[in-house]
Amino acid sequence: MARITSAVFLVTVVHGVLASKYSFPEDFLFGAGTSAYQVEGAWNESGKGESIWDRLAHQHPEWMPSGNGDVAADSYHRHKEDVQALVNISAQVYRFSISWPRIMPTGDITSPNQAGIDYYNNVINEMLDNDIQPMVTMYHWDLPQYLQDLGGWANPILVDYFEDYARVLYTEFGDRVRQYKSFDCFSIIGFITPQQNKDGD
Repeated sequence: MARITSAVFLVTVVHGVLASKYSFPEDFLFGAGTSAYQVEGAWNESGKGESIWDRLAHQHPEWMPSGNGDVAADSYHRHKEDVQALVNISAQVYRFSISWPRIMPTGDITSPNQAGIDYYNNVINEMLDNDIQPMVTMYHWDLPQYLQDLGGWANPILVDYFEDYARVLYTEFGDRVRQYKSFDCFSIIGFITPQQNKDGD
């Protein structure tokens, strides 16, 4: 729950120290953010496919001194507790990422995983029931390993796969999610993608 502690610290600073000198616009939203790999866990449950993070962490545990994301914060099983933690810090918005291989195990639109879609529907509905706006990051660095085996983002065909993936997100969640972020840390893709091989090294 380190992420919640950090958020509490931010709220404390804003309301305790900065409030006397600065003010935020009336429509400014306070919230918190995470990524799927960092918090969900359940790396191979309910039909989820392998991601490049899963492959990397399992092949090179020496690169993960703090452990891998196999369990992480276990948000896959404890999302209601996480939403209540957001309620406790008066969060108005929650930016979370959707794990592409959780809803499309191979990244292909022909192989959707209904259990993954159901999970995100439950997360979104729980937030809305608690007056928290969902903000979705479509891609936060957990590409389906199957697509990495095709060359990853260095292969132009990934554009078509991503378009299909985005269409699924809009179709399944667009009636309730109004804010989307396509890529996290977009500029990094150009620096590291050409050096990746199919094993994620």
